[in-house]
Amino acid sequence: MMEELTYVAITTAFWSLFYLMHQKFTKFEPEYSCRLVTFAHACVANCLAMYHCFFAEPQEYGSENSSMQIFTVSNSLGYFIFDILWCFYYQTEGMTMIIHHVVSLTALTTVLVKGRSATEGIAGIGGMEITNPLLQIRWYLRATGRKETWLYTIVELLFMSLFFFVRVVYGFFLIKSVLVHPKPDLFTKALATSFYLITCTFMFYIASYFNAKYLKKRSPKKEE
Repeated sequence: MMEELTYVAITTAFWSLFYLMHQKFTKFEPEYSCRLVTFAHACVANCLAMYHCFFAEPQEYGSENSSMQIFTVSNSLGYFIFDILWCFYYQTEGMTMIIHHVVSLTALTTVLVKGRSATEGIAGIGGMEITNPLLQIRWYLRATGRKETWLYTIVELLFMSLFFFVRVVYGFFLIKSVLVHPKPDLFTKALATSFYLITCTFMFYIASYFNAKYLKKRSPKKEE
């Protein structure tokens, strides 16, 4: 357990110092710095998830965590510890995002405490974080006055498409594979189900936004 605690402490300190240093040496707003940390974590988390998926030795669901898996899970746990504290301090996020963070913290902590099921956890991390860079780029484009540009539209549509095909469609098959597998325990399966339900909630918000912006706006107005 000492290895897990060490990794979590180091990664929490790293992401926190990243934020504090950016705030200290720049004049940007806190959210700008926080989203930069989020962008960086998403890129690192995606690279680590890709490594486990395509290069590392395959691990069965419910199997014991390897040292590299422990680091990968700890990295994201450290980030989420930083981010939820930031969210509570600045109170910028709604209840859905807070629930998402609480479930993420619970799931990642459970993986480390039990010493198994990092395979499922890392698959979930990869599926969740793959859309995050585009989400942050979209925010930066909007924050710098580029909301009406073609680049903003492309990034936004790419984000929505990737969210649907990866987090909803791929996520469905991922959650199904976890639920039918005999090794993950009931609590792990419940957490995986919770993640997917939260994803579906986000997808509902995205679909509503897409409908309002891209469909209703272009539909012909009825004559009075």
